[in-house]
Amino acid sequence: MRVLISAFEPFCNRKINNSEEVLNKLDLCKYNKILLPVSYNRSFNILKEEINKIKPDLVICLGEAINRIEICLERRAINLRKASICDNDNVYFDGLKVNDCEDEFLYSNLNIDKLVLKTNVADSMDAGMFVCNSLFYELLDYNRELNNPMLCGFIHIPRIEKYKSIDEMKEKIELIIKNIMEE
Repeated sequence: MRVLISAFEPFCNRKINNSEEVLNKLDLCKYNKILLPVSYNRSFNILKEEINKIKPDLVICLGEAINRIEICLERRAINLRKASICDNDNVYFDGLKVNDCEDEFLYSNLNIDKLVLKTNVADSMDAGMFVCNSLFYELLDYNRELNNPMLCGFIHIPRIEKYKSIDEMKEKIELIIKNIMEE
């Protein structure tokens, strides 16, 4: 199974993004990895190029959720861009749709309930409305265009101050991926 994992660069004048830190710890021999800009306009296009190049069976996007205290599997993405901060390109949205798609929500095709039980992580109803959500919505919409050939998921990880360590986050991400691959 070909696995593509993405993460985001730092944002909001921070020096690190824990999703990038976790991505850097993952084994390059096991996974295809890509670091994305925190940009509404660029992140999905970069991810899409990588998807078209390697044709993965599974795409897992990692993002940092500043207010979360647990690793969370996202159930859905919202067709809305609305955040209190700008992305790294200084773009700000206060209520614009991600795309002209009619669907208000698009859902992950992972078995979230089973993964939560098997891996002891939390679930979340949606990926918010910042760049993480926008990327996830565009990914799910693109996968639908492709007739759903890939498994797609988004995992939010907390800031390190709210979790034990980057290594423990990495182990939890690997456990999630292992369980997905065993289905």
